[in-house]
Amino acid sequence: MKKIFAAALAACLAPAFADADVIISEIMWNPNGGESGLQEWIEITNTGESDVDLTGWVYADTQDNHFSDPFAAGTSLAAGASAVIVGQSEAVFQSIWGSGIPVITYTGGPANGISLANGGAADNETVAIFDASSNLIDEVNYESNINGWPATDGSVVNGQSIYLLPNAFSTAANDVGSNWAESVAGVDGAYTALISNPDINTTLLDVASPGVALIVPEPSTVALAALAALGLGRRIS
Repeated sequence: MKKIFAAALAACLAPAFADADVIISEIMWNPNGGESGLQEWIEITNTGESDVDLTGWVYADTQDNHFSDPFAAGTSLAAGASAVIVGQSEAVFQSIWGSGIPVITYTGGPANGISLANGGAADNETVAIFDASSNLIDEVNYESNINGWPATDGSVVNGQSIYLLPNAFSTAANDVGSNWAESVAGVDGAYTALISNPDINTTLLDVASPGVALIVPEPSTVALAALAALGLGRRIS
């Protein structure tokens, strides 16, 4: 009886995800060294309860009207999982950050890849993902050290991604600058790259958390789930 109650409580306390809701959860806008758009990347996370078919989806910098080719047939993202969209090959990316990270290597766009703004203190950029029917799934306009955004300013810091805080995993919350933070090794799953990026001229390591999404359910959801589980436990007894 206690085991049944414990299992029910654990299931109810699991994060309550919106079904098949894919969001942008991390942005590596300025790796160390003289990078092009091919070495910059974004991370997407499937906060839903089922796998999502990404066949035909598109990655874009809508501010500069740059769009990737549609993702290849069979591209998918498991429920609760994250993947990195980057111009590098999976092998090169995983050599930098470690094996096992889902990687979507995009093609198309400008010759030097979809390059993200990393200039002055008032710089900003808009990254987006579209489904196979050209519906906008999520879009994030990040700004440099204004309106609550972290200091995404190349004159201040290079090599740190910005990531969505654990309690802000929704398409509405990731539009708010204060819901993002600069990656710091050892905080919220961030770590220092295993090697320097081999595609660019640098001897410095980057810091990010590709493939790591720490999602926290809303407190109200947890409270209701706990009460439901308690009621179930009493009925079983």
